[in-house]
Amino acid sequence: MILPEIISNTEKLYLAPLEEFFVREWGDTILLSHDLCHHKRVWEFAKELLEFSEEEGIDDMFVAKLLIPRVKQLKLPVFIFLRFKI
Repeated sequence: MILPEIISNTEKLYLAPLEEFFVREWGDTILLSHDLCHHKRVWEFAKELLEFSEEEGIDDMFVAKLLIPRVKQLKLPVFIFLRFKI
């Protein structure tokens, strides 16, 4: 699979559920520097960097790990990762 296809498939699988989760959990929190728009911008920059990467072997799991925040940092419930099959 080529990189644009990997990115597109990863977004189709994870992006909407992740955004719904963040809005549900932190939607009422006012922290403009780290709101959902901030995280969307960071993801767009990450995709741009991936496009310039000469690293071989970038696969769907690597891209998914860039999109999905680290578990320990967020202290997310286990069910969300079971839902995403990680």
